[in-house]
Amino acid sequence: MNKVVKCIVSISLLLIVALIAFLLDTSGVRSSSNHYNRIDTLKATIGVDGGMYYSKGFPIAAQYALLKEFSDLEGAELFANDDFKEGYTLSALLRDSVDVVIVAPDDSLIQTELENQELIQSIQIFGAVWIVKRGRVDHLSEKINKWIGYFLQTERYHYFKSNYFASYLLDSYKESLTQTDRISPFDDLIKKYSSVLGWDWRMLAAIIYKESRFSVAAESSRGAKGLMQLGPSVAKTYSVRNLIDPDENIRAGVKFLGSIQSRYRSSGLDSVNAIKFTLAAYNAGESRVGDCIIFTRENGGDPTDWESVSRYIPMMSMPEYYLNADYLNHGAFNGTETIRYVDDVTSIFEEYLFYVRK
Repeated sequence: MNKVVKCIVSISLLLIVALIAFLLDTSGVRSSSNHYNRIDTLKATIGVDGGMYYSKGFPIAAQYALLKEFSDLEGAELFANDDFKEGYTLSALLRDSVDVVIVAPDDSLIQTELENQELIQSIQIFGAVWIVKRGRVDHLSEKINKWIGYFLQTERYHYFKSNYFASYLLDSYKESLTQTDRISPFDDLIKKYSSVLGWDWRMLAAIIYKESRFSVAAESSRGAKGLMQLGPSVAKTYSVRNLIDPDENIRAGVKFLGSIQSRYRSSGLDSVNAIKFTLAAYNAGESRVGDCIIFTRENGGDPTDWESVSRYIPMMSMPEYYLNADYLNHGAFNGTETIRYVDDVTSIFEEYLFYVRK
């Protein structure tokens, strides 16, 4: 082999090594932590404001989406919640029961702990900082800061900003009698899962609006949680790990709706009534709506027509009717909330039909 060939081979080998090094570069999108030990799970608590009726966008959903992107990049399984209780959550962080806590940068208790040098905070993103215990062997704070610094320079950052912090109000479209393409930050998921039900996606969006105003952190007094207000038993049935995860929450809610709807459709109801009875059962429970159907039939109404059933439901709270109705599994039923629920979802859907493109 002459000198020229040897030189070419040497240069080629150097180029190959340089290419491999470039592909493994931790500043790229493939990984933020090739030089550090990977983490298998990421446990996080989101402590920023952003529940139902929040006027500044969807900050909890945005932070959860960031956590999801970071954990996916790390190859870690994410477990996240918004159950932030200052003293308890910080104690959990210090004893490694939680890996990351996301808070507003001016949180006074967090700042005290930072001054004590037990915790370290990240670069600020969307008005929040990620707090990590100092001195972790997996260098989690370095990974987070490196990733956030990179993320802030990408198109994904601008997408997140426009998706989670835009206005979705229909007021201007109502004034101009025009239409929009967007209802919420979760439209793509809603369209995806509404097809499972065979529904117009705007009907599923109407349910989510009624249930949570599109807040991933919405929680009822009965413990229902997330976009579709899943109760603990439904979440367990459909293996939901992160109730604030939009994908998991909508997927499980749609499966639950589908199981309800299939029973009504198989009983011979027309499509409109099948949906209305499904809405009623989603709100009050199938067994309770079953009582309403039987009560309507026993009192001479049409049990296959929701409008007929809804006229008989108020009678179920009157002693002269329910005391002698031993066929009822649950006894008296006021039903006002359920009737209003069906009416509200239907009205929201009709508004979406007019102002939101299919």
